[in-house]
Amino acid sequence: VDVAADPVAAVEACVRCGVRRVLSSGGAPDATAGAAVLRRMVAAAGGRLTVAAAGGLSEGNAASIAAASGADEVHGSLRCVQGSAMLHRPETPVYMGSQKVHGRETEFETK
Repeated sequence: VDVAADPVAAVEACVRCGVRRVLSSGGAPDATAGAAVLRRMVAAAGGRLTVAAAGGLSEGNAASIAAASGADEVHGSLRCVQGSAMLHRPETPVYMGSQKVHGRETEFETK
């Protein structure tokens, strides 16, 4: 639904297709920016499907995003920087699916 021209209208299409839950940032880069659209999505769903707010949630902002969006659920990876005991670090970091920051010494730090 986040890439739909109208995420709120997409909720209705999902309901018609029998979808029971959508994971969304409200069509925005993160759930904070999309909170108003998420609130409209929840209203459009009218309890017929669950809207889970996702994108940029952390332990520190999950409650405020839930309150602002009215989302039924929240979803987050709740990432943190974890030091590595690796003995070998390749010259060019191997990225494992997330946008990375910094370089060789911090190849597992996510943005």
